[in-house]
Amino acid sequence: MADTKLKPESPHTDFNGMPCGKLGDAIVSRLVFDGNPLVGNVHSRDLKYVRRLAQTYLTPECVRETLRLAEANGINTVLGWGEESVQKYNASGGKMQFIARLSPKMDAGRLAEAVKQNIDNGVIAHFTDPCETDALVREKGIEPIVKVIEATTALDFPVGVGTWALPVVAACEREDVPVDFYVKSFHADGYPTSRPTPPEVRDEFIQQTPGYFDNIWCAHPEQVIEAFGPITKPWIATKVLATGAIDARGGLTYALEKGGADFASVAMFDFLIAGNAQTVKRIVPRADRKRTRPWRA
Repeated sequence: MADTKLKPESPHTDFNGMPCGKLGDAIVSRLVFDGNPLVGNVHSRDLKYVRRLAQTYLTPECVRETLRLAEANGINTVLGWGEESVQKYNASGGKMQFIARLSPKMDAGRLAEAVKQNIDNGVIAHFTDPCETDALVREKGIEPIVKVIEATTALDFPVGVGTWALPVVAACEREDVPVDFYVKSFHADGYPTSRPTPPEVRDEFIQQTPGYFDNIWCAHPEQVIEAFGPITKPWIATKVLATGAIDARGGLTYALEKGGADFASVAMFDFLIAGNAQTVKRIVPRADRKRTRPWRA
C-alpha cells in the first residue's frame, strides 16, 4: 500500500497512523476488523432481540460507511466474514484486505478450488473455520486439519488454523503442522456473564461446557498466554472483548500487551471504530516495552 511506511527501529509498519505487522507478504493492521457485523451476525448471550436489532441497523449504506471509517482510522483488514461487502466497498475505491475462512470439511478438490477462487478475489490469507475445526478435532483428532493445511500449503498461500480450543493449537505444535498463523480466541475472565460457567467446570472445547450460553470463548486465558509464549508463528487473537462484555482499553491491553498476541480482531459497529483504533495506537508503544512474547509478525 502506498500509504504504508516503516518506522525507524520499530517492529511495526504504519497505515493511516495504525501500527501494522506482516502476514505473509501483506501488511496487516494490529487492530483487525472481525467481519461478523458485516453479515448481521452478533453474539447476544440469551438476548433474543439483539441479532434482529443489528441486522436492522446494518443497512448496506451503514456497512459501507463502517468500512470507510475503519480504513480512515488505520484498520486495513477484515477477518472471516463479509467478503461480499468488502468487495463492493473496494469496487468503489476502498483498499480493505480480507482474510477468508475455509471449511476443513471440504475434500481436496473443493478445497483447492475454493483457495484459487479466493486468491483470484484478492484474499490475502486463509484460516480454517474455528467451529468446524474444533468439531473435527474433538471427533477425529488433528489429522483432518493436517490434511487441509498441507493441501493448502501446496498452493503457496498463507493459511492459518482457527480455533476456540487450546488443545488444537497444542496438537498443531506437537505434530509440527505447517501452519502459517493461528486465529485463536483470547479474552480475560471474570466479567458478569462468564460467572455462571466458572473456570473449574469449563471444557477446553468451550461450547461443550454444561450450561454454555454463548458467553465465553476462551476457557482458561492464563494457559493460553503460557502456551503461546514460545510459539513463533503469528497469532490473531479474536473475541478479545468477549463480544462486548469487556471494555476496549482493558481487553485490547490484555491481548496485545499481557497476552502477547500479534493482532487483535474486534467486531465493531461504526460508532466504536475511532475509539478502538485510538486505543490500539496508544497501547502498542507501551506493549513494545512490556510484552514478554516478541512480536511474531
